[in-house]
Amino acid sequence: MEIFKRVFKNKSNKNIFTLLVGTGTAQAIPVLASLILTRLYTPEEYGLFAVFTSIVTMLATVVTLRYELAILVPKKEQDAINITVLSIISTIIISVILFVFLIIFKNHLLKLLNITDLGNWLYLVPLTLLFMGIYNSLNYLATRVGIFKVISKSRIYQTLSGSLSQVVLGLTHLGVGGLIIGSSVTNFMGNIKLFSNVYKSNTKEFKNISIAELKILAKKYSDYPKYGVPSSIFNNASIQLMSFIIPIFYSATLLGFYSLSQRIVITPMRVIGSAISQVFLNEASKELKERNTVEKSFMSTLKKLIIIAFPLYSVLFFSIEDIITFAFGTKWQPAGEITKILVLLLFFRFVVNPLSNVLNLYEKQKIVLLWQISLVCLTIGSLALSKILGLDFYSFLKLYVFLLSVNYVIMFFICYFTSRRHKQ
Repeated sequence: MEIFKRVFKNKSNKNIFTLLVGTGTAQAIPVLASLILTRLYTPEEYGLFAVFTSIVTMLATVVTLRYELAILVPKKEQDAINITVLSIISTIIISVILFVFLIIFKNHLLKLLNITDLGNWLYLVPLTLLFMGIYNSLNYLATRVGIFKVISKSRIYQTLSGSLSQVVLGLTHLGVGGLIIGSSVTNFMGNIKLFSNVYKSNTKEFKNISIAELKILAKKYSDYPKYGVPSSIFNNASIQLMSFIIPIFYSATLLGFYSLSQRIVITPMRVIGSAISQVFLNEASKELKERNTVEKSFMSTLKKLIIIAFPLYSVLFFSIEDIITFAFGTKWQPAGEITKILVLLLFFRFVVNPLSNVLNLYEKQKIVLLWQISLVCLTIGSLALSKILGLDFYSFLKLYVFLLSVNYVIMFFICYFTSRRHKQ
C-alpha cells in the first residue's frame, strides 16, 4: 500500500493512471466484443474492413494539416484555441474535397486497390475522417488544458457505442458495412464528450476567435502542414502498407488474421502508449517554456514506458498463440503466430513513438519527415527482398520486423540527444 501511495503522489503518474484506466476500459470493450464479432463477420469481411480502416488512418492526420500538433506550442490560450479552430476548418474543407473526389473516381479506386467488394461503403471514408479530424483537434486541446479524465471518458464512449453498433448491425447480416458504420459511430461519439468540456474550459477564448488571427497563425506555423503532412502520410503508410501488401502479394485471409492481431493486441497497446504520450506532451511543453529543455520529462517518461512495455510484451511473446486459439477458436490460430513475430517491433514502437513527440515540440519536422520516409522505404524494401529470395509470408514478416526495429532504435537516440538540448 505504501508503494501505491508514493506512486500516486506524483501528478504525472496520476494523470497516466487516469488515462490508462480510461483507455484500458475503452480497449477491453472491443476485445470482448471480438468474441461475438468473430462469429458474426468472416475473415474476408475483416480483411475488407482492414483496408477501409487503413485508408481512413492514412488520411486522418492529413485532414487537419497537422495544425493540431501546434496547439501545445503557444504560450497564449487564445492562440491555442485559434489553432484548434484552424485545424477543424481544415478538416471540414478536406473531407468535402475528398467526398467529391470519390464521387468521380470511386470505381477506379476500387479496382486499383482490388477491393470491389467494398462498393459504396467507400463513401463513408470522408464522414469518418471528418469525425476523426475533429476529435484529434479537440484531443490535443484537452491535453493542453490537462482534463485527462474527460479524455478517458470520451474514449470509453467511443468504443462502447462503436462496438455495440457493430454487434447489432452484424445481427442484421449487413456484412462489412456493419463494421464500417460502427467505426463511424465510434468517432462521432467521442466528439460530443470532448467538445462540451473543452468549450466550458475555454468559453471566453472560443467567443473571441478572429479570422485575421487565424490567417496569422496559419502562416506562423506553416511548417506543420509543410513537413508534418507528408511526414504523417509516410508514417501511416509504413504501418498501413501491410493492409495493402498482404492481400495483393499473399491473401485476403492472411490480412484477416493480421487485422484480428491488430484489433486485440496492437491497437490496445498503441492507445496505452498514446495515453502516456499525452501526459508527456503536457509536461514537456510546460518544461520547455520554463527551462527551455525537456530532458527531465523525457527521461521520466522513458522509464515509465520500459516498466510497462517489458513485462507486457514478454508475456505476449510466450502466450499469445494459446490465448488467441482459446478465445477465438483454432481457425484464428495464425493470428497468434503473426502477433508473436511482431512483438519485437511492437516493443520498440511502443517506447519510441511517444518520445518522438519531442521533435515536434522542438519544431524539428524535417527530421521527422526523413525518418517516416525511411520507414516506408524499409517496408517496401523488405517486401522486394522477400520476393527476390522467394520467402514465404512469415519469413517476410520476420525480415520486416528486424529492419524496422533497427530503424526505431536509431530514432530513439535522435530523440534522446534532442531532449538534452536547449531550444533555439
